[in-house]
Amino acid sequence: MLYGTCVFLYTLHHRSKAHNYVGKSYIAVLVIISMIVTFTYLIVNDPVLHQVFFGILVLIVIYEATLALKQYPIIKHPITVTLTCYIIAFTLWNIDNLCCPYIRSTRNMLPTGVGAITQLHAWWHLLVGYGTYVHILFGAHVRALHFKRKCAMKHLFGFFPYHLEILDIPDTAPHNNKNTDE
Repeated sequence: MLYGTCVFLYTLHHRSKAHNYVGKSYIAVLVIISMIVTFTYLIVNDPVLHQVFFGILVLIVIYEATLALKQYPIIKHPITVTLTCYIIAFTLWNIDNLCCPYIRSTRNMLPTGVGAITQLHAWWHLLVGYGTYVHILFGAHVRALHFKRKCAMKHLFGFFPYHLEILDIPDTAPHNNKNTDE
């Protein structure tokens, strides 16, 4: 979760750079911060530290995504889906962490099928998983737009992004310059 969000930050930061841009110093900063948080968490073992740092990273992702949205307004839908999934998941995760004993006792009183939907940690994983997938599509879409590529996002039920189609794929096959009309 922590490292994946750092990858998102890198891709958003990388969105409008040259094709061969690497950004080694930006990568180094993200890796060092991640390592510091990881080692601190292993020593202190307090989940609040992890939650706070993840929340800060999500806020930075929102900021970077807002900059990308200003540059490419066409990406409004996938970014909205991604951020909505992340915000709801983060909220449910914190509710689950703060109120777990109460939720568990309530769940035990509910019928099995109904009790299953109160598994907020499971909802966290589902929403972050889908949000991550849409963010990957979003990142690819932004990068394609930066290189002036024609592309289209496909949606399930007209709402849920699930596929990015690049419409103008250049021919990268080696060309044989021999005359074929012989």
